[in-house]
Amino acid sequence: MSDLKIKKLLQVMKNLRDPIKGCPWDKKYHGKHHPLFNRRNVWSSRTSICKNYMELKNELGDLFFQVVYLSQIASEKNKFNFFDVVR
Repeated sequence: MSDLKIKKLLQVMKNLRDPIKGCPWDKKYHGKHHPLFNRRNVWSSRTSICKNYMELKNELGDLFFQVVYLSQIASEKNKFNFFDVVR
């Protein structure tokens, strides 16, 4: 994934979380109790390794989205950002 595509992805997440223009559903959550963030995604990724790579790819996409989402929340709190995680 190119730097430009990553920056576009991060901008989409920032727009979703925008306090004024953002998506009400995405603005509502602050990481701790978000319905997407549960152990099911991690467990599904682990078990997918044994099943097939197409399923694993989808599960890893879910986990990647969680990293982007939680990094945006942390960035809003001036704790760290996505690039800090990648480094």
